Amino acid sequence: ALCSVTQPHISPMVEHSERGTALCFIGLLVLLLLFLLVRCVRILLDPYSSMPASSWTDHKEGLDRGQFDYALV
Repeated sequence: ALCSVTQPHISPMVEHSERGTALCFIGLLVLLLLFLLVRCVRILLDPYSSMPASSWTDHKEGLDRGQFDYALV
């Protein structure tokens, strides 16, 4: 005689709901990954556009005036 193992039956509605939630979460992760990928490529192509102008235009003047401890004299 064949022995049948009874498994708890999950209703199709609950299974469909969980699959939809998982697909929505994966979709959001893919969108986040694409956003970060585009942002990283833009930074690599033009790194100075994402930086405030004051942080790299005044840097040399600060070194000339000796305001930074790590400046080589």
